[in-house]
Amino acid sequence: MTPEQCRAARDKLRWTRAELSDAARVPLWFIAAYEDGKDTAEFLAGFEVDMQRVFEEAGIGFPLEIAAGR
Repeated sequence: MTPEQCRAARDKLRWTRAELSDAARVPLWFIAAYEDGKDTAEFLAGFEVDMQRVFEEAGIGFPLEIAAGR
């Protein structure tokens, strides 16, 4: 999942970063850094996997189409 896909999935679900943080049990600072394109590799520790899992449980499939209108 890319940062753009993460934002698109949140938008599709109408979730805030805080709501994703609660659902995925991922620190809010990580979501903000990840979506803003900051280097999160050393902090990843499975957080990206956790976020993608909750999106999939909510009905978002990957790879997520980011094109307008989808």
